[in-house]
Order: sequence, then C-alpha cells, then structure tokens
Amino acid sequence: MLNSIVYLQDQHPNLTETFVSAEISELGRRSFPVAVVTKQINEQYLQNIDYNDRLVEVPRSGDEQTDIQNLIETVKQLQPAYIHSHFVTECNGIGFPVAKALGIPFGFTVHAYDIWLRGARVEPETLNALGNHPLCVTAASEGTKHKQYLLACGIPEHKLILTPNSVDQKRLPSERKAPPREIKRLVAVGRPVPKKGFFVAIDAVRLLRLQGYDVTLEIIGGADPGKPLGPVVAQYASHFPFVTACPMVSNKEAIEKIRSADALLMPSIIAENGDSDGIPTVMAEAMLMGVPVIATDVGSITDLIIHEQTGFISRSGDPASLAEQLLKLDTLLKDQTQAVAFLERAFKHVSGQQEIQASVNVLEHHLTEQIPGLRR
Repeated sequence: MLNSIVYLQDQHPNLTETFVSAEISELGRRSFPVAVVTKQINEQYLQNIDYNDRLVEVPRSGDEQTDIQNLIETVKQLQPAYIHSHFVTECNGIGFPVAKALGIPFGFTVHAYDIWLRGARVEPETLNALGNHPLCVTAASEGTKHKQYLLACGIPEHKLILTPNSVDQKRLPSERKAPPREIKRLVAVGRPVPKKGFFVAIDAVRLLRLQGYDVTLEIIGGADPGKPLGPVVAQYASHFPFVTACPMVSNKEAIEKIRSADALLMPSIIAENGDSDGIPTVMAEAMLMGVPVIATDVGSITDLIIHEQTGFISRSGDPASLAEQLLKLDTLLKDQTQAVAFLERAFKHVSGQQEIQASVNVLEHHLTEQIPGLRR
C-alpha cells in the first residue's frame, strides 16, 4: 500500500479552503501516507501548503469520461485503502466513480453549497444513494444542522461524523490580542455572494453611525471584480466614507486585518436559491486570535457561536438586530474583566471544536474503525 488515503478534488489548493489543506497536513504529521489527486493544481497557492510533493495532477482532457478513466488509472497506481473528497459534489463527480471502479472504500465531507444551493447541489435522492452505497464508509459534516440534513436524506447514522472546518493554530499569530475597549473598527470577510449578507453589515453600521458611534467597516473579499456581485458591493460601499470593500487578499494579510479589528461580522443569510454558509472558518480564526464575533443562526453557526457566551447572534437579514448585538458587545467591552472572560470562553470553545487536532482526532478514530486495512 503506497498511500493509505487519497483525496480526490477537482482543483487544489484553493485560497478559501484552508480547512481542506489543514486536514491533509495534520494527517501527514500523524504519519498517514496521504496523496491528493486533482484535475488542476492552483500553483499560485502552493506556498500555503506543506505537501507539494504529494500532489498529483491529472489534467482535464476535454472529455469527462476520459478524465474519469485517467483518474482511475492514476489512483490505481497509488493503491489507497480509502478515497475522500471534500464537497459531496466532487465526490459525486469524481470520487465515487473512481472508488466504484476500483472497489475502494470512499467518503465525503459536506460543507454548504454542495447540499443547499439549488442547481449546483447534490440532490437528496443522490445523497441517499451515495451514503447507502456499500463502499461508502464516511459522511462527514462540519456542523449539527448538516448532520441532521444527512440523516433526513437517509444516510445511516454509523457513517456520520462531525468534523468542523479545521484551523491550524500554528498558522495564526502566537499571542492573542488584548481585548478591545470599544467597537470602532469592524471587518467582514468572504466572497461577494448573496449568502454573506454584506449589505446587511453595511446597513447595520449606518444605523450605528446615526446613533453617534464612530464605527468603520472593511469588507475583505467583497469587492472581487471577478464575481458578479463584487462590483455591486463595491459600488454600494462607495456611497459611505466609513465603509471600504476590497478584493480577496492572501490568507496572511486577511489574518492580519482580522487581528487588528475590534470585531468580526458574519451576517450570513439564506439566499433565494437556498445557498447558505455552514460554519465559516474565518469565525474560528478570529476567536482563536481574541477577536469577538457577531453572526447569525444560519447553517451550523450556532455550534460555534453560543449567544452571549462565545459570541453574539443576530437575526438573519436584519440590520437593526445586527446593530443591537454590536451595541451589546460594546457594552461588554467597557468592562475589561468581563471582556477577558468572554474571549477566554470563546477561545476554549473553538479550541475544543475546530482546532485541527480535535477535528482530525474524530476523522482518524472513525476511519481506523471502519477500514481495517488503513494504517500509518
């Protein structure tokens, strides 16, 4: 056996999918032979990973069936005991066909668009068929609502595990910042897609300004010109001198911007097409750095944000509710003893859930139980 685990991904690595690379890196540190087979290596992001020597590219041929056959031949040579894909869309498209052809156990991790975005998602009937296939041993999800959905689709419970999007804490600044004393500089992070709720964030800040609060907002990634909504977000932000919107920056620069903020906003909504956030990784990164988070109850966010204990929850799509929660945070920060205790609770909660070791512990335990041939 040359590789215990092969990850099959359409393209890899990706700037906004640090949770995938964190998981693969951690498995490698645990001495599991892991390879990543992909149709496209994104060379501009190779500096963000530490397993370049285990990336195998099988370039697209222009014919889907030829691509599958080429992937089958490549994976066959790697001799894995298990095949995994992040995003069930990628499992359905390439992971499952390869695993079925080779008779190798497989699994997948669901996130958000791949089960909720109508027109792009894997439909419930197909999810049911995948999850009940004899070769399927793992249906991982990043949160409780995801798991409940998979159960409702009829996937056997013994195949379900919770592996929240992981954060490799070693990639974050070694020291947590001191608690802010008030809310002045706010950030929101994400691609310019409707589910991110950036317009809600802008309007909430407008409401706070009307009440006399000197608050600014930076939307990191919201003005990406390559996305249809990017110019729209940028134009709306340009009407207000206290709001800035920029294209997506490097992971390192984004971390620096978040760390220097007084709070992170995650005003997620459920879009008209059903698209929704799961548990955005950026929230865990902020909490690990000592930055307060205000979010909504969309997806499985409340697994991470316990209202008034590890963060604040506002009503989805409601600028007034978001502004109200920001004022609650501002009041809390004025009592530094309370602020320290609040941020410590958030840190401990996220460390137990989404720090990379905790998540991979669950995955490792499950796989070694399900696949006798899996070894380090």
